Amino acid sequence: MATIVTGEQYMGIDGKLYDIKRQLRQKDGYPFDLRRLDRALQAIVEGKFPSEVEPSTFQKLLAACWLGYVDSHFSEERFPLEQIAPDEDEWEVYEHHFYEPHFGSFVDGERALKELEAMRVCRLLNGPRRAMEFFARHHAGIQVGHPLIITGHWEAKESCDRVVPVFDCRYQQNELRLERLRRHFEQRYGWLVLRRKTATQK
Repeated sequence: MATIVTGEQYMGIDGKLYDIKRQLRQKDGYPFDLRRLDRALQAIVEGKFPSEVEPSTFQKLLAACWLGYVDSHFSEERFPLEQIAPDEDEWEVYEHHFYEPHFGSFVDGERALKELEAMRVCRLLNGPRRAMEFFARHHAGIQVGHPLIITGHWEAKESCDRVVPVFDCRYQQNELRLERLRRHFEQRYGWLVLRRKTATQK
């Protein structure tokens, strides 16, 4: 059913559209995600308003993890989901722990990532999808017992240090935060990687 638009309503909506166009013309560039703006405007043109827009797979996976807190920088734009690999069923997510004496009491993040990359029996994750699926399956609604690092080639944060997403439990609720890789992690941290399944697991 069509709605008759009053002059005041028209001016209010037109003002908001003007603000968007002003942001697009800024010399320093558009301050937000341009792709999301384009998708949102297209959805509105089609009559699909925010409350009716279907959540993305990324949002659904986050919701399935039942997290009390998620770092605002953990977004689909910065941590895109990996595509389904042709041999995906051949690999499973598992927790690797560093207990080797040469690491000492703490594990150097950069060194740990290099050692994981060098292992022939495992792979780093190409995105957070499988790690989020793993967490939702094993820890949703249950307090995780120790921090879990999602391995991968993640981009640098504002500090120019690489960061890694970490599942953890604080104040009796699970959370997902970002940690600088250039630090020393306690040995209790688990590193989520992919491991080839054995014949009995397939």
